[in-house]
Amino acid sequence: MLAGPRSLFAQNTTESEGDSASGNGSLHIPNQEASSDIRLTFSYGWSRRFSSTTQRASSQQRKFDEELQTGQAIRLTFHYFPQGNFGIGLKLNRFFTSHSDDFTLIDNSNGMEFTDRVSEEIRATFIGLSGIHKEKIGAKVQMNFGIAIGVFILQSDFEGFDNEINFSDNSLGGEGEVSLDYFVTQNFALGLGVAVNIGPIQEMVNQGITVKSLDFNRLDVFGGIRFYF
Repeated sequence: MLAGPRSLFAQNTTESEGDSASGNGSLHIPNQEASSDIRLTFSYGWSRRFSSTTQRASSQQRKFDEELQTGQAIRLTFHYFPQGNFGIGLKLNRFFTSHSDDFTLIDNSNGMEFTDRVSEEIRATFIGLSGIHKEKIGAKVQMNFGIAIGVFILQSDFEGFDNEINFSDNSLGGEGEVSLDYFVTQNFALGLGVAVNIGPIQEMVNQGITVKSLDFNRLDVFGGIRFYF
């Protein structure tokens, strides 16, 4: 967790309100009351889906699905603050995970076992409109609260047992975010945050048969860099 230092510079005397406001060389967060303010962020982190894996019968199927519950995510945001602490902009995040393992199937008609290497890659992309509120909580620290709504795009590629299933679908999605920015300079900060992404349950269908359902509500924990202009 990032936290601001107790003070920006050691002080031997108490400053007046006027001296403190001027900073006298001290680092300050960009003026939140300015008529124009742009925030650009790049983040990378860990992501965990909330969905359960108990929908599949066998232990090897549950184990395979469990490996696909956790992945990585990249995030980009652009916000413009016309005035005050509230900004509007665009948000892009992309989740990706993959797994491969040996899988054994049993032919119920004759009891024969078949083993093959099975792999699956899942990608989930969110692009949407975003609103954010920023609040100064220290000399170098800013807290941000954001919400977004937009298009959720899901893609999955499955291979195994002489089958290839390529699934793609899109629908409405959303996200809520809380983050902290620690200002290294007036225009550059390091950030940490958490976000909850809401993606609907999607059914992967092959030749008219539902192979499985993909629930993409997930938690992201991320860190990155922030630029202020």
